[in-house]
Amino acid sequence: MNIEPKYPDVVLNVGAVNGNAFGVVGAVGSALRKAGVAPREIETFSADAMSGDYHHLLRTAMRWVKFTD
Repeated sequence: MNIEPKYPDVVLNVGAVNGNAFGVVGAVGSALRKAGVAPREIETFSADAMSGDYHHLLRTAMRWVKFTD
C-alpha cells in the first residue's frame, strides 16, 4: 500500500540523501524549510523521526515527504 506523504510536493532523490540518520533528518528538514513549512512543524518531524530506531526514522521521513529514485 502506497500512502501519500504529508507534503507530497516536497520530493527528495534517494541517491542524493546521505544514508545516515542525521543526513536523512537534515535533508528532509532542509527540503521542508525550502518548501516554507513552519519551523515548529519541522521540529515535530525531527523529534518523531529521532524517537525510534533507524527503520522508524525512514518510515517517518516517507510519511512526511516523497522520495524518488
